[in-house]
Order: sequence, then structure tokens, then C-alpha cells
Amino acid sequence: MYKLCKKGVEYLPKLSNKVDGAIGDSPFNSKELKENGFKNIATIPLLIDTDKILKAKWDKELFNQIVENFTIIFVGRIVRNKAQHHIIETANIYAKINPDFQIYIIGGVTDGDYNQYLLDLINKYELEDNITLTGKVSRRKTLSFL
Repeated sequence: MYKLCKKGVEYLPKLSNKVDGAIGDSPFNSKELKENGFKNIATIPLLIDTDKILKAKWDKELFNQIVENFTIIFVGRIVRNKAQHHIIETANIYAKINPDFQIYIIGGVTDGDYNQYLLDLINKYELEDNITLTGKVSRRKTLSFL
């Protein structure tokens, strides 16, 4: 998957003069489009059906385990452009103020080298008890973290 995404990014400059406009789903992606020659760029975030999430079944046992601590979650693929390393670096600073917290980084790995970099950072800052990379989990489990 990572190789295909990389190939797509490398192909962007060839597409920029073939369209009248472009849409990025984040400021990061819109900036990347601009850097590759696209004009008339709009940023439109992915839409989330909150009603569907509120009505969905979730794992109450898991929820009860994580609700006791100050908890931060990140949901998204493990890939460099999502910049999960910033979360870990911020956690290192926060741990000096309050060591009682949990961070769950939830998502499938599409960049194995970056995933290893994140694990190395967690070890470097000795945050193994605070930060968990869950990998890809079911929707039911993901909703439990919310």
C-alpha cells in the first residue's frame, strides 16, 4: 500500500495541468497539491456520520478500562504524513508534568519503517507504559476509545 501511495504522489506533477481544480482532505494534502502545481485547491475534510457513531455498539469492558486515566487517542493509518511522532514528542514533555496518562494510537500500519521509528521514540522517551500502538482494530473497539 505504501509503495502505491508513494507512486501516486510522484505522479501528481503530471496530473496538475490536466484538471481545473483539486480537493485535499486536509491542509497537509492541499499543501502537497499546491507544491505539485495544482491550482484552485479546496480543503474539504472527510465527513463523519456522528449519528451512526453514537448509535453503534462499542466494547463497554474496554471503555471501563481506559476511562480511569487521562486518555488521548489518535485514529488513522501509521504513516509519516500523519505525523504521529509529534504526539510522542509532546507526550514526552507532558510526562514531566503529569506521568498519569495514556495515549492510544489506533490504525493499520502502511509504513513499517515509520512504525518502527515510532516504537523507537516511545522506547527512547521511556513511554512504554503510557503509549500504545494498537495496530488496526475493529470498529467496535475503536468506538470504545471514543
